[in-house]
Amino acid sequence: MNWEVKYFPEYWYGKKLAYPHVPKESGKFAKSMVVGNLVFVSGCTGKDTTTDIPIAEKFEDQMIMALDKVRMAMEEAGSSMDNIVKTVMLVKHLGDYPKMRKTEVEYYLRHAPYLVENRPRALSSLQLPWRSLGT
Repeated sequence: MNWEVKYFPEYWYGKKLAYPHVPKESGKFAKSMVVGNLVFVSGCTGKDTTTDIPIAEKFEDQMIMALDKVRMAMEEAGSSMDNIVKTVMLVKHLGDYPKMRKTEVEYYLRHAPYLVENRPRALSSLQLPWRSLGT
């Protein structure tokens, strides 16, 4: 197989996350990568990538920011959210799970209605007490 690989770099604080802005021995940080006809989107948070500070206080608003980043990465790669086949969502508090799912469905209704009836086949949600979407 001779699959073409396209790299869409991530930028933080206005700098591309590649050498010389990261050590040479570090890998490239990608917003997304396309291999053949598959798009792999890197982790998206509810934080502003220029300040590393949460955009909003409310969980739902941070979730919308993260989903906006996924949507923009998919579109930049020439695809759309309708083509999502797997998601992994990390939450700090398990009690936020219902809000997460409600916000996700409402977002899909606006930006990817196909996913409401045809949910991604692989959905993973993990509670990580040491990690959050910005709190």
